[in-house]
Amino acid sequence: MRSTTNQHHGMPRSFDGGNDSSVNITTIDIEEHDLFHQLAGHLPPDFLIRQKVLETIGWHDGKFRMLPPSFYDDMFAILTPHDWRELYHSRTFRMPSSAQKAKSHAALHIFTSLGAEITQIHDAIACLGGSKDYIAQTSQNALKNFMFFFRAKSPVRSMQNYLADTNEVREYKWTKPLIQSTRRDLGTALSDTRLETMTANSHERIIWILRNQKKHIERSQEEWEPTFDQYITQAAEQGQKNALCVRKKHKRD
Repeated sequence: MRSTTNQHHGMPRSFDGGNDSSVNITTIDIEEHDLFHQLAGHLPPDFLIRQKVLETIGWHDGKFRMLPPSFYDDMFAILTPHDWRELYHSRTFRMPSSAQKAKSHAALHIFTSLGAEITQIHDAIACLGGSKDYIAQTSQNALKNFMFFFRAKSPVRSMQNYLADTNEVREYKWTKPLIQSTRRDLGTALSDTRLETMTANSHERIIWILRNQKKHIERSQEEWEPTFDQYITQAAEQGQKNALCVRKKHKRD
């Protein structure tokens, strides 16, 4: 009989996630698992939550109340430490024996994901300035799909449900590798959030927070750039070796 479940890596293998089932692997219904990745891609929890926070720019409830500046300030402060691995259990990542190769491979995904996040922040600032409405609509659609998946009527509730969602044996489905303090801090920030009517002052405050966050992400990307360049160089050299082997085999044949 075909299995109806498979394994989800809370920290994706492409981001150096390991196979320690106690901290990084959760058994999930196959269809639910596939749908989650269709909606959310293959990002670590901190990257994904920051993405969803940015997608809330321009969102409002039926009374035209929006998320306050403190929401963005608090969420970014929690999710943007100097070393992003501090947010996770140490055993989330691969063992030291394969760490160097894994780090080089992970650099590709981390570097490009940070680049996409910088673009998303830039677009969010532009949307607050009244331009790029089509991008705002795209973000809103992605956020709506995320809210629908987690059976939520608000962005905050969808993030709370994402953090709290468990399987039949009460293991966290999507955020298992997060350490307890990270989960606690995020839970507090989300539960303390209250919608408010947007004012010119709060509007400017959010723009300032986004610009500051953009600087943080740019610095993180710069730190990963040497390892990213090393990976690209190694991949190019390997490609040349493979091409040479193919040419030699072709000549022999």
